Amino acid sequence: MSEISLLALMREATRRVEMEIESAMLIQVTGGELAPVPTSFQFTFKIAGENATAVITYEQGSWGSVVRRGPILGLVFDDLLRCEIDIEEAIELIRKAGYEDPVYMCGLFQALTRVPTIYPRYNFTPDNCGWNTSDHYIFVDAVTGEVLLFPEEEEG
Repeated sequence: MSEISLLALMREATRRVEMEIESAMLIQVTGGELAPVPTSFQFTFKIAGENATAVITYEQGSWGSVVRRGPILGLVFDDLLRCEIDIEEAIELIRKAGYEDPVYMCGLFQALTRVPTIYPRYNFTPDNCGWNTSDHYIFVDAVTGEVLLFPEEEEG
């Protein structure tokens, strides 16, 4: 594995963005390339009191500038700094749960849901990150370490 600590990168991204935008809160991390542990990431921050986001990128040891952007699409919320499971540990948990390679990281976020106990989740896929439905993804709870496929809605 690559020895990248995504949790450490998240803290550094937050430090850098908060130097310019004090009210920024990290809400999403995406990988820059299809890999189990990418070497580049994009960190997206919600800006309190604004309908806007801020983004900073990390690529193979170098940080980009903080860029303001429009609102994030989709319902994403909550501060990712509460995550306790690092990316390499998430992959180990997937393997222990019986999933085999290939597994690629697509992102880390907490989606808005009706379930109040949902935590931020790593979003992995065995083939690509372009699917529109959740049944092509493997999720790892970034707080508890639980590995699961997205829960199916009950019919009836």
